Amino acid sequence: MNPAPLQASFCTAELFVATQLEQWETWVRQLHGQLSFDPLPAGGYKARLSFKRVRDIQMVRFDADGAALERTSQHVRRDLIDQYEFIAVLAGEVSIRHRRRRETVRAGQVVLVDASEPLRFEHRDPLSAVTLACPRHTLHNRMPGLENACGLAFAGSHSLAISAMAYTSALSDTLLDLDQGAFLRTSDHLLDLYVLMMNDQVDVQSTETAVQAATLRRIKAYIRCNLGDPSLDVGSMAAAGGISVRYLQTLFKTTGTTPRTYLRQARLEWAKTLLREHSWKTRSISEIALGVGFSNFAHFSTSFRDGVGMSPSEYRAEQGAPNAATFKERAAARLPRRR
Repeated sequence: MNPAPLQASFCTAELFVATQLEQWETWVRQLHGQLSFDPLPAGGYKARLSFKRVRDIQMVRFDADGAALERTSQHVRRDLIDQYEFIAVLAGEVSIRHRRRRETVRAGQVVLVDASEPLRFEHRDPLSAVTLACPRHTLHNRMPGLENACGLAFAGSHSLAISAMAYTSALSDTLLDLDQGAFLRTSDHLLDLYVLMMNDQVDVQSTETAVQAATLRRIKAYIRCNLGDPSLDVGSMAAAGGISVRYLQTLFKTTGTTPRTYLRQARLEWAKTLLREHSWKTRSISEIALGVGFSNFAHFSTSFRDGVGMSPSEYRAEQGAPNAATFKERAAARLPRRR
């Protein structure tokens, strides 16, 4: 079977009735992996879909007659798909059996499924829905420990659900018109909304707190290892953690600060250490400023005074470490004079 293209649309109404179901099954398997398909209505099968796949993110919008789809353990072992998939119901309802849970997902609700686990998906009436698939690490970087959430229907707060569904519908309506960059950015925002819906409803507070702490530790470690890089910014921090800038800011907000403030404070602490170190006593303050990642001395001096309450030279003098000029003068004074 040929792999599905990067984007396409498909409608069974364009086909002979006798081939509608077979062609629909082919498309569904290309997009969602191996599964068995049992149409509920007799005769032809009315359905249409559009999809886009960029890198490892895939979105599918579909409207289909009733059907029952099942992905068994044999199917899972056969294709080895390892990803998460959100299913957002726009109209109708669907019964989902997954992770020893059975849920009825109605319009305005979202369910998360793990493609590496068996799944049964059944709707007796026409269904309109959107699926958003992403790699496992993409979600674990946002909220690890998602195993407890798979198979549960999420609605979140009323306003959050309305926002998420409106965003989902608008994005799926313009799916084929988006360029790759716009698709990846909007999909990233939508994933954030879905995770917020999950956090808003599911009792995972202790898990989420632990996950946030672990994620923050990892990102802070990355920051400390790259303090000397003047190009280090919130974008590179988020990229290193595999999360969005918005979620990065949310994580730091839980500790009462921002990524930029933490970065500046970390650089100032490193600068204070170097100003105290006797091994750095021959280095000028400008060299130290550049060494800890400040792009210019004026910015460093202002930030240092704001954060420490004194200038870098005053701090160095207070710590008993001579500045570079003083050290050179003392060294010169100890040299024997030429006769």
